[in-house]
Amino acid sequence: MAPAAEAAAAPPLWADLICRHLIEVESTAQGDAPARFQSSIHQRRIGDVDIAHIEAHGQCVIRTKAVLARDNREHFLLSIQRSGTGVLRQDGREALLRKGEMAFCSSKRCYELAFDASFEQTVIIFPADVVCAIRPGVEALAGLTLDVGNPLLRVLRETADRFFETAFERRGAVSKEHAAEKLCHLFAAALAESGFALDAHPMASPMMLERR
Repeated sequence: MAPAAEAAAAPPLWADLICRHLIEVESTAQGDAPARFQSSIHQRRIGDVDIAHIEAHGQCVIRTKAVLARDNREHFLLSIQRSGTGVLRQDGREALLRKGEMAFCSSKRCYELAFDASFEQTVIIFPADVVCAIRPGVEALAGLTLDVGNPLLRVLRETADRFFETAFERRGAVSKEHAAEKLCHLFAAALAESGFALDAHPMASPMMLERR
């Protein structure tokens, strides 16, 4: 949890917390962020997959070229909006995140997550090489709002929530490995099914797909 601090000082502390526990980014307060900014991360690591629940005031989180120069590992970050509204921008695409909606991005390219007001979000971080080995080409969907009507996404969200509540640090390596593998397979399958919509509408723009 980032300690309450003056608005000018807290976002850098918060960004440092994100960098140490999730992924390296830069962060600035915006929107409804009060004079004393406070946010929190609750995280669980399951094998090679991280699940984090975030509650925060308005902010803008950016993975910049300077950050990429220091850290070029690729992960896929699936954002599940729990409350509030956010916007994910990557590759010239904008995905609006309202309560219950999902979008994902690649950490290997610049992206921005912006929230004008307080929000809650679950972020699942997957190893990109594992997901792409299961379903090659799904990285093309980065920056699009995913179809929450997809039953695989619902199962993924529910499974991730159950796993988040489970004390995997007390389990053996085999349990963690199998649990992480299940999450990766569900995510890859859900993206592959979303990709069928992209193939079915080859002339559709990202924004058209976002609103389908």
